Amino acid sequence: MDKEKAFDEKVAAKLREIPVPADLRSRILAGRKVVPMRRRYSMPQLLSLAAVVAALLVAVGTLAPWRQGHGGAMASADYDRAVLPFLGTEGPTLGMASPDHREVLAWLKERNSPVARLPSAVTPLPSLGCQVYSVQGHTVSLICFTLPNGKEAHLFVVKREDLSDPPGSSPQFAKMGAWTTAAWSEGDTSYLLATQAEPEALKELL
Repeated sequence: MDKEKAFDEKVAAKLREIPVPADLRSRILAGRKVVPMRRRYSMPQLLSLAAVVAALLVAVGTLAPWRQGHGGAMASADYDRAVLPFLGTEGPTLGMASPDHREVLAWLKERNSPVARLPSAVTPLPSLGCQVYSVQGHTVSLICFTLPNGKEAHLFVVKREDLSDPPGSSPQFAKMGAWTTAAWSEGDTSYLLATQAEPEALKELL
């Protein structure tokens, strides 16, 4: 042990005799290779990230129809094509049935449906009932009446601002399949009256 200790002391003494360069520290630092650290993700972290991305995609897909439905006014032609199929081949399914106009209007008002009053053209007609629909995010009222000739007439009501090109105050008549229609606006409301009766029946009424 004494011999080993003496040997170590001699080696240490020799090392102390070696001069240390003044720029040794800077030379050592200059020669170091800087390796950027790369973050490694574990499998659970990657799965969690994938789940978040999937959730975001689902959210975007869910919101897209909502944005489209509430994105703006409808073209009148698109509106007409959307509401007429509600009438079906044997008449529409009504939410309530009543010959009393006041009851019909009250039922629609409870559901915030766009009809403040009936247009003068249909006021003399007995009502059959009514229904509420949603078309491209816009609320549409339907009121059904009986014409003097016994045929049915169906009045769709929508806010005028919900149509990009609402009809004017004079009725615009058209033929769509088996349906004869008349479209017009009064104040802030637009109307579409449809029947399978002869066109003259609507023209006489309006």
